[in-house]
Amino acid sequence: MGLYARHVLPKLIDAACAQKPMSELRAYYVPRLRGRVLEIGFGTGHNLKHYASGDAAPESLHALEPAPDIVALASARIAQAPFPVEVLASSAEDIPPRTAPSTPCFALGRCVRFRTSIARSPSCAAF
Repeated sequence: MGLYARHVLPKLIDAACAQKPMSELRAYYVPRLRGRVLEIGFGTGHNLKHYASGDAAPESLHALEPAPDIVALASARIAQAPFPVEVLASSAEDIPPRTAPSTPCFALGRCVRFRTSIARSPSCAAF
C-alpha cells in the first residue's frame, strides 16, 4: 500500500463520514440495532456514538473492516463503546461464520455515496 492509501485516504474517509447528512442517518437508524450486530464497513467507527446504551445497547458488535489504517483511526471510539466491539480484519465476502448474528442485524455505512439500505428484520434496522 502506498503513502496515499495508508495516510491520506483514511483521514479523507473519516472526514467524509463525519458530514451532517450521514450523521443524521446514523442518529435515526443505529439506535434501533439490537442483539449481536455485524457492522459491514465499520470504517473509523462513526456509528459507535449512536448505538443505544444500557438495556437497549447491543449485546455485542462485530466490526468488519478490511483496512487496518482506517480501523486505527477508530481506536479511541472503540475504547469508549459501552458494549464489546470485536474488529474483524476481513471483507464482506469473507465474513467469519462465528460472527453471524442469531437475528440478522447489519449496519452498512456507505458514506461516500450517501445511500441507505434497510435490513428487513423485525428487531433491527440498518443503513
